[in-house]
Amino acid sequence: MNNYFSGILAFFLFSYTFTNDPLPKIIASFQRYLAEIPEEKIYLYQDREIYASGETIWFKAYLTKGPFHIPSTISSTVYVELINAQNELIQKEIIYSPSGFGSGQLQLPDSLQSGSYLIRAYTQWMKNFGEEYFFQRSIKVLSEFSSPRLHSQIVPDLDLQFFPEGGNLVDGILSKVAFKALDSNGLGRKVKGKIFEGTQEIGSFESNQLGMGVFALLPENGKSYTAHIMGHDEAFPLPSPLESGLVMSVTNSPKSDEVVVRFLTSEKSPGKSLFLFALSRGLVCATGQVDLSSQVAFVRIPKKEFPTGIAQLSALDENGLPLAERLIFIDHQDHLQIKITTDKATYQPRERV
Repeated sequence: MNNYFSGILAFFLFSYTFTNDPLPKIIASFQRYLAEIPEEKIYLYQDREIYASGETIWFKAYLTKGPFHIPSTISSTVYVELINAQNELIQKEIIYSPSGFGSGQLQLPDSLQSGSYLIRAYTQWMKNFGEEYFFQRSIKVLSEFSSPRLHSQIVPDLDLQFFPEGGNLVDGILSKVAFKALDSNGLGRKVKGKIFEGTQEIGSFESNQLGMGVFALLPENGKSYTAHIMGHDEAFPLPSPLESGLVMSVTNSPKSDEVVVRFLTSEKSPGKSLFLFALSRGLVCATGQVDLSSQVAFVRIPKKEFPTGIAQLSALDENGLPLAERLIFIDHQDHLQIKITTDKATYQPRERV
């Protein structure tokens, strides 16, 4: 156990239980949720993402259920929609998918204007959980009869978003702040700039080619922070720091077999312990109790506890309420092997393959 946890008293629930531990109830709720209300997911594979008006969008639908992404038999029908920038329905197709697979097409009208459109796919079962669970993808449509700029939504020239690690900035705690810069088309833009506290410069930052990056900040309660982009007049405010709270930082090195989680609390933070909850695809992968009596704690979780994919790490208080959250990606290098053979050596133009 000491190989996995450092500086804390932590126990995984498959070995121990706690008198006031909220995790058994939370785990039981997730297990009941997976058993009684399995989640469906849809992925559409398209021939491309840029079309001309009058062309046909060809696609194949993959419908899965549960944490292991097996073909879903809950629904046998997939609804595919094309929606414009004004959220108006342009086209709708109903695809039969009795074994989790289906294919179809959307015929774009000849009169369709240039611009960005949304392709959305869902089942009736997925409507129980909200539109955020639908498959959505943006596509471009070009028309010789219109200009893309005339029909695009009016959006800021640059949007700079900030994401403090764990969720919040806390007074007196050094934190990592991720950022993302988007242009008027919703695409990442490479930027470079400086951080100010009032009129005083306190740091700088630079993104990668996709407009994403990270910088460190030691915030103080009551002070305001702004970011200024070179060549851009607008000042972008950073989130205001909390007077007290928790900062959760995660190191997920591809060279390590462990995920290292660090917890830091301010002097005014109530409570001396919390619970760590690790989840992936709805499966509970690891849990533990963290001792915060020294205001700092480290947890090491073996990556073998997680499947490949996105994992969610949540810090809960003694009442089971979330304090901080972090998403990570686990890559076990599964080395998927696919062998493809064709039924013919050559094909004619537009012939079905």
